[in-house]
Amino acid sequence: MKKLITVAVVTSLVLLFTQAVWAQEGGGEISLFGNYICTNLGGDFSGKSDNIGAGLGLSTFISDTTSVGIQGLISWGNDFDLYSGAVNMKYHFGSPGEMRPYVGALAGYACADDDQHDDGCIWGPLAGVRWTLCPGTDMFAEYQYTLYGSNLSSAFDAASVVLIGLIWQY
Repeated sequence: MKKLITVAVVTSLVLLFTQAVWAQEGGGEISLFGNYICTNLGGDFSGKSDNIGAGLGLSTFISDTTSVGIQGLISWGNDFDLYSGAVNMKYHFGSPGEMRPYVGALAGYACADDDQHDDGCIWGPLAGVRWTLCPGTDMFAEYQYTLYGSNLSSAFDAASVVLIGLIWQY
């Protein structure tokens, strides 16, 4: 529980700091999404574990095609619950207002509420597509291949993460 509180406090402080910085630079984006995570179990475990959950992200475009952001997610499952926060960078193809595929990478920290209370770093590539629903609102679908480090790598090999949600520009 202490690790969960630490992750929540650090993520909240980072979100508040970046929100203040981005507001001064002229705006950004906020995303709300649902997630599905299929984790390959490793170490003393075998098989797969499925989790579902929700998350929140903040991002800003640093050029016409490149965005940087942070995201936090919580997922619940039968074997374990997972809490994570990560930074990401994405390269978008096409022009705003169109369907825009993108590729990128993420890196962050996660903790699992399992028997060992594992925690550690996460990283991996991502790809997705976003399309405009109306001015200022986009829908997106994203796939992340997540690798685990530190204590997490003893329990989990890798995960396939699917995010589906909405993005609001401000």
